[in-house]
Amino acid sequence: MKGSVVNAYTRTVARCCALVSFGCALAAAAQEAPAPQPGAAQPADLAAASRLVQAGSYDEAERALAALEERHPDDPPLLRMRGEVLVALQRFADALPVLRRCADLDPTLTRVQFQLGTALVATGDRAGALEAFAREIALNDDANVDGLSHLNRFLLLEQDRDWQRAATELEAALGLGSAAPEAWGDLAMLHLEAGRPEEAARALDSGLAAGFRSARHLYSVGAAYFKKKEFVPAGDAFRKALEVEPENADAARSLGMALDAAGQKAEALQHFRRYLELRPDAADAAQIAERIRAAGGG
Repeated sequence: MKGSVVNAYTRTVARCCALVSFGCALAAAAQEAPAPQPGAAQPADLAAASRLVQAGSYDEAERALAALEERHPDDPPLLRMRGEVLVALQRFADALPVLRRCADLDPTLTRVQFQLGTALVATGDRAGALEAFAREIALNDDANVDGLSHLNRFLLLEQDRDWQRAATELEAALGLGSAAPEAWGDLAMLHLEAGRPEEAARALDSGLAAGFRSARHLYSVGAAYFKKKEFVPAGDAFRKALEVEPENADAARSLGMALDAAGQKAEALQHFRRYLELRPDAADAAQIAERIRAAGGG
């Protein structure tokens, strides 16, 4: 019988690959517009458009904002709001020139780069989107927007199979509270994809502190260590998987394998017996039983 363990590299939770967005209902440019300097052009009055946006009347808001833009073509808060509405309407190609002009007029205006990144992804410019989300993070001190920007960078980098950079972005989003506790499992899997089981184990320890417990992910960490012939940490991970899910037969068998390979024969036999209790009809039941007998375990 081969002393192997089942490889359990699996994704944490099913999730849509679409980018996350805070939505244009957050737009409040009318309240954020700075007071004009003496002699400067008066800013557009965005109060009516803001009410339409908050009511979800995006088509009507877009018509109102387009009319305002004709009279105020160089008003950054107006352009930002119109860009956000166009993104909400999924008119991404129309949003791009509006958002780019807004960014040119006021490079420090927040949320513009986030929406620009969303529109760039939708129109096929993933590299430009990564840069736009990074600029939003640099500009914005709002933890919610920053967290969502990190999440979007994570999604893009994961799709590019850039595991290490994706892990960095997801960890930042988790630190800002922008991802559910289950995302610690995603972070662990990214580290495993990058060949870093020790980082995956640390991610799951952090997840445990946040209330995330997953035998499946702990098992995957153990499988990665076992493949590298690091049997002691493999055993630790399999043991934790059993603590979370005591009826996990694969974890019991694999813990026995790891302990046996590490020279802890007596304890290994205990877990082989437990495996047979949990799965008496296993395909390898006879082989495991013979292994126990050969070791003098009855």
